[in-house]
Amino acid sequence: MSLKRRPTDPFKTVFIHDDALDVLPDKLLRDWADSDRDFDVIEAAVKAMEPKPTVFVCDPLKPMYDALAVTGLVSDIKAIFAAHVRDIQGLDDEDLRPVFEVKGDRKYLSMEYVDKLPLSVISDIGGAIIGKGMGNVSPFTLPAGLWQARARRHVKRHAVKVSTPVPSAEIASE
Repeated sequence: MSLKRRPTDPFKTVFIHDDALDVLPDKLLRDWADSDRDFDVIEAAVKAMEPKPTVFVCDPLKPMYDALAVTGLVSDIKAIFAAHVRDIQGLDDEDLRPVFEVKGDRKYLSMEYVDKLPLSVISDIGGAIIGKGMGNVSPFTLPAGLWQARARRHVKRHAVKVSTPVPSAEIASE
């Protein structure tokens, strides 16, 4: 068995519950999960998507953050997220454009900006950063509620298409 080396190259990832991923076929989503969320698996599909998911460009966990990675504290996950996210692509809302601060020779996301983001996004992307940086060799498992939430959104979209209002009662009774 060979020793795993700590990855150092930036990587791209997507929030696992991003609504835009609903158009992906189940098989492709499973392949992505089985590959430890390797963005290359879904990259071609993402380019063709409309709307596109939000893509996070991140550095793997740096050794100086190893101690924070195991505490499980929200403040530590936010610190990891702020220190390792290099870019956020595909944001339409001007208020959610990333705001960076420069400290020394490093660039960090502003903590005020990080506090605006949903905690579920921060914990998911932070977990991906930790997993990549620590050389995670355990297989990634999709969140328990993913398939139910995905099916619920599919049914909701289908119901909207089917429940088109009829212009008059006479047409409805024919």
